[in-house]
Amino acid sequence: MVPPLSWPILGNTAIDLLAPFQQVAIGLIALTAGGLLRLDALRGLARPVGGIFGGHALSVLVIMALWATVQGLGLPYVTVPGLAGVGTTTVLGFGAVLAGLCLSGSPAATLAVLHGTGARGPVARVVLANVALKEVGAVAVVVAALHWMARSPGTSWDTGPSTEASLHMGLGLAAGLLVGGAMSLYVHQVRREVSLFLVGVVVLVTFITNRFGMSPVWVLLPAGMVLASSSDHGEKLVREVVKMSTPLYLLVFAMLGAAIRLDLVIGVLPHAIAIVLLRAAALRVGVAAGGRMGHADPSAVRYAWAGFVPQGGVAVSLVLVAESSMGALGDTIVALTAATLVLNELAGPAIFRHMLGRAGELPASAVRGQEVSDLEPAEVVPDEAPPSARGVKPWTRKERPGDPWGKPPKLASPELNRWLGELEADMQALSRDVVSGRLETFRKDAHAYLRQLRMELLRHHRLVSNRMVTSQESGETTSDAMRVERSELAERWGAAVLARGARIGSEKWLPTQILDAVDQIVEDAPEFVEAPYESVSFEHPGGESTPRALLRMGLRVRRRWASFTDGTEPSRSVAMGTLVRYHLVGKLPAQVEGVAALLIDAERQLVDRTRDLFDAASREYLELAQRFPQGGDDPELRSHLAALRRSFEAEIASAIKEVSVIVEDGDTRTATILGAACQAIKHEASTMSTLDLPNHARRFSRVHGERERARKRLTEGFAQARQVNASQ
Repeated sequence: MVPPLSWPILGNTAIDLLAPFQQVAIGLIALTAGGLLRLDALRGLARPVGGIFGGHALSVLVIMALWATVQGLGLPYVTVPGLAGVGTTTVLGFGAVLAGLCLSGSPAATLAVLHGTGARGPVARVVLANVALKEVGAVAVVVAALHWMARSPGTSWDTGPSTEASLHMGLGLAAGLLVGGAMSLYVHQVRREVSLFLVGVVVLVTFITNRFGMSPVWVLLPAGMVLASSSDHGEKLVREVVKMSTPLYLLVFAMLGAAIRLDLVIGVLPHAIAIVLLRAAALRVGVAAGGRMGHADPSAVRYAWAGFVPQGGVAVSLVLVAESSMGALGDTIVALTAATLVLNELAGPAIFRHMLGRAGELPASAVRGQEVSDLEPAEVVPDEAPPSARGVKPWTRKERPGDPWGKPPKLASPELNRWLGELEADMQALSRDVVSGRLETFRKDAHAYLRQLRMELLRHHRLVSNRMVTSQESGETTSDAMRVERSELAERWGAAVLARGARIGSEKWLPTQILDAVDQIVEDAPEFVEAPYESVSFEHPGGESTPRALLRMGLRVRRRWASFTDGTEPSRSVAMGTLVRYHLVGKLPAQVEGVAALLIDAERQLVDRTRDLFDAASREYLELAQRFPQGGDDPELRSHLAALRRSFEAEIASAIKEVSVIVEDGDTRTATILGAACQAIKHEASTMSTLDLPNHARRFSRVHGERERARKRLTEGFAQARQVNASQ
């Protein structure tokens, strides 16, 4: 027998038994949501974070108000079941409550995506800073809407739950500050079984709040904020709680779905899909508008909206408050919210991860496994002639072109000069790390390899010399002695070459490690630096359009007015984060291919040098065998053998010296590539965020495709070229 669709999936008894676990899970969600709102993390981001939050909150409210207006028309197939004929005021109140629920995000899903991918950058920072603000905003909007509707004439909504919710919010805030302070004190002083202690606090707070008819959200949301803001340890603990509480999160959604009447869900599913699409559009438009008003990073303006698509935070608790307040519409709001939660939780994380990749904030380890369809296969180095047709030319030393880092910045802003100097110092340290790391490893390995070949070659020479000198006594020809020893040398050299090839083939180092280190430097870059305009911004370059000329004239008028009133220069907000990401994250990967090509060429040079040494030894010994077929203790033969040994010694010494030249060339090339990127940043910092170089001209999306293609060449192409060298 199939039960009627109007029955819940689980019985009321089972739901009542599982209710305490649901409340604990809701408390954990609130604790983690508050833990994301670190006060110190908002420093320097107050304006962009506030702009994005205000923009998308207003956009969601406006869109849902329009949706409620359409619902009030009573159109067939458009009006949600249960809203037909209830009156305009009730429909608007329903829309306001739904808008508050739509404003809520999903801290758990957001943390899972960010920590699972290791994403870093302006999009990740803005989303993290906003995700807790969204929960606070959702609570305020829903409670305000319930109060408004409860006091409106002609409605049957209950004032009790909304009034109690307001009182509970005030009491919960005070209690949450105390609980957060106590947890922070425990973390700093006791430091034992901290994760278990936090879960225990959540259970205790949930039990106490339930006894007084409160939601644990009001206490644990501010408690998480205090805990995370107290120290870095608090923030890490909050993130650990997220990892441990995944089963309880699943329980929340399972129970929410189990208590739903399927007939209501099926009836509102088309409307839920429409709300999901409207919500996504509102987020996209609101984040873009608010981000521009708040001078947020262009990548955050374009992609941060995706971080707000997942839904499932305090909305789970708020919908229960709304259900008890809205009377007959309670079942409708629960069914509609549950359907939208499921759709947003399914699609939201995937959309967010995709947009993080578009913004260039996913590390190489997160991007490496993806298929990139628009990238053409490319090699790190150009094709060359086959080894048999190549001659071994000595490695040409590249002269360092002066100072690759350029002159120190001399801008009008001391703060900008200081930060550019720190950036240059960090990049110089990275250049030294490449030399002392990968290049020095190549030097040591190549020197040890060449010394091993030298030892085997001298051993071979000693044995060949003895057999050629004593060939008359033993009765064998010098050609026979040469063939025997040549086979022995080939076997020993082959073993050394194979051992080195195995080491090369198993090596894990990739050039993208340089880019990962650069990403760490970029992560510390300030998003904006307040600085005065440089003199070049006031000069008329000639040949510019009339609108630009008028804008430049207005800037000069502004300069004169500021000088006349308070004696200062007009200032600009230099988007240093945008400029640095454009050059170091977007443009630099293609340039780092020069370092990768040098390493591949260096390995090929060593392979060719080994082959040339072996061929030269075989050829020289064969000529001696033909010239002295009988061998014997001939002074002229001994003289030729001694000269041949000196020639071998000189060749090995030349190869060892050549390795040092290669390493020096690698040092020069690395410094030149990194220094050129630094010089470009220093040069453009003088005009960044002005008429001459507006922020959109250095938007990261312009070079995203170039970066991904370069990264693919630096991973797949470099690994393939290394395997080719290892097999030769």
